[in-house]
Amino acid sequence: MSRFTELRVRLLAAIAIGLALALVSIAASRNSDPGSSWWQYGGASSEAGSSPSSPREDASADTDPESAPRGTPTLRPGTLLIDGGDYTGPDDTPRPTIQRSPTPPLSNGDDQDDDLAARERGGASVTVPMTPTPAGTPDDGMLAGIVSRGGGGGIVPSTPIPEEGGLPWVGGQGRGYAMLYGLQPEARAVVESNVSTLLAARVREPYIGVLIDGTFGKDFEYLRELIRRLNADGRNLQLALYLANGPAQRRFRNPPYEVPFVRIPPEDFRRDIRRSNSNEQIEYLKIVSDARLLFEYNLRINPNARNFAVVMLEDNLERDSFRAMAQLAREQLEAVATIVRNPCVTCYSGNDGESLGYPIEEHAVERFNLLAEGGGYTLDGVGFSYPNEVGGQGVTSEQVISLANGAFQRGLSFFGLWREEWQGIENGQLLKDPKGRVYVASTAEETDFEVTVLRAGLPLLSSPGSDDNANPSELDRLLLSE
Repeated sequence: MSRFTELRVRLLAAIAIGLALALVSIAASRNSDPGSSWWQYGGASSEAGSSPSSPREDASADTDPESAPRGTPTLRPGTLLIDGGDYTGPDDTPRPTIQRSPTPPLSNGDDQDDDLAARERGGASVTVPMTPTPAGTPDDGMLAGIVSRGGGGGIVPSTPIPEEGGLPWVGGQGRGYAMLYGLQPEARAVVESNVSTLLAARVREPYIGVLIDGTFGKDFEYLRELIRRLNADGRNLQLALYLANGPAQRRFRNPPYEVPFVRIPPEDFRRDIRRSNSNEQIEYLKIVSDARLLFEYNLRINPNARNFAVVMLEDNLERDSFRAMAQLAREQLEAVATIVRNPCVTCYSGNDGESLGYPIEEHAVERFNLLAEGGGYTLDGVGFSYPNEVGGQGVTSEQVISLANGAFQRGLSFFGLWREEWQGIENGQLLKDPKGRVYVASTAEETDFEVTVLRAGLPLLSSPGSDDNANPSELDRLLLSE
C-alpha cells in the first residue's frame, strides 16, 4: 500500500468515527430530555379492552417494563415519530414535529384496509412537549368529571344568602354553551355575551364546548383567557374540545373551510384514519397536541376543573374508525381529559353510535333518552325558542327547561345551549365561511331566560366551592319561575 493510500484510509476512518460519536451524543441528549415523555400507539385493541388505561413508557421487547429507563424509546418498523420541535402551540410551548420510518408491506400484498395487522407490526410512537399534570385529574371516584351523587354531601341546612346583586350559587353539573364559534374573532360579541350570562348564572361548574380544528380560527390565547375567567371565584370549568368537524366533512364536495379532513369523503376517511402513519393520523395528532396543551392549562389554573375530548363533532364514523381515533386521542389525553364520542347515526350512510365504553354526547332531542350517566347533551343544531318568541327555532322554552332538568336527573356530565344566530347561521345555511357570517348576541331579556335554563334543576350550594348536594330549594324554584 502506498503512503498516499494509507493516509487516505486513515482519514476516512477518522471521519467515520467522528460521525458515529456525534450521532451517539445527539441520541443521548434527546433521550435524556426531561421535558418529553414517550408513549406508544398501535397495539391491537378489543371492545372489551376499550376502557382508558394509563400511558406507558415504551421499552424494548427483552427488557422488563418495570426496570426500563424512562424516556428511552424502542422504535419498531412502521412507526410514526412525533418529537418536540419547531413550531409553537397554544401555550407558547413547542408543538410536535413529525418523522416517518418505513412501514413494511403486508405479507400477502393486500391493501391495508384491514389495518389491524398493520397496527400490530407498526403503530405509532409519539413524544410531545409536556408539563407536569396537576393533582386532581379525573379518577375512579369521579363520574366523567362530576362527583357521584351517591357520594358525600347532604342537604344545605339553611338557605344560602345571595351576595348583593347576585343569585345564590348552584352546582352539580356542567351548564353552559355549545360555543363551537368560541375562537372566531367575528363572533367575539356573542362569546362575551355567553360568558357574561354564564358568570351571572352563578353555576359552580360552567361548561363550554369549543371546536379547535381551525373551522372557527385558532385564537388559543383568547381561549386561555376564557379558561381563566371561567375558573375564577370558586368555579370549576368543564371544558369540552371538539377535535374534528363531522358536519363539514359531509359536505366534502364543496366545503367552505380549509381545515383537516373536510375534503375527504367519509368512507375514505374511515379507512385512512385506521392506517398507521397515514396523513390523516398525523393531522389528527397535531390537533390532539393542541388539545392537550389547552387541557393542561385548564388543570394548572384549577385542579378541580374537568376536561372532555370529543373525538369528532357529530362524527361520520363506524366502530373501527372510532376505535382508531379514540385510541389516538386516549394515549395522549387520558391523563387530563375524558374521551367522548359524539355520533350522528342518521347523518351519513354507514355511521353508527357504538360507544366502545366511552361516554356519549348527543344533540338530537329524540336521542336524549338514550343517554346514560356520565354522557352529555347540547342543543347544537337544534336550538331553542325564548318565551313569547314568534316563529322560534328548535325546542320551546318549556321544553328546554325540561331537558335541563332531565339532564341533571340522568346524571349527565354537561348540558349546553346553542342557537343559530350565535353561530352566524342564517336560515339554516351552514356553508358560509365563518369569517363572513353575522353573529347575533342575545338581548338583556334573552339572557335572563338563559340564566333560568342554566340553573334549572340544580341544587343550591352554601358557597361556590362547596360539595353540597341538596335538591333545589323553594327559593330557587321561585327564582327560576320568574
